[in-house]
Amino acid sequence: MIKGSSKPFNQEPANEVLASRICKRLSIPFIEYKIIEIDGEKCCVYEDFITGDTELVTAWLLKRLIKKDNITSAYESFMQKAEELGIADVRVALT
Repeated sequence: MIKGSSKPFNQEPANEVLASRICKRLSIPFIEYKIIEIDGEKCCVYEDFITGDTELVTAWLLKRLIKKDNITSAYESFMQKAEELGIADVRVALT
């Protein structure tokens, strides 16, 4: 899979590579990222971890679906929406 970056800093690829190296050093399960360049833009590339039996639902996509009130925290709103959509073990996975 390939992930791009956003302006003005385009730092996401470097962040992903750094995070994967930290995880490796700490023996935390991780996906290894590498930086490549496409049409002059830095991107990160990583092995596809999705199988034919799974679907990738990004936190960003889920966050866009949330209509948050002024009482509930952003974290709790996120958790509630994930559970409402049937995303299994989201609380365990994000702790």
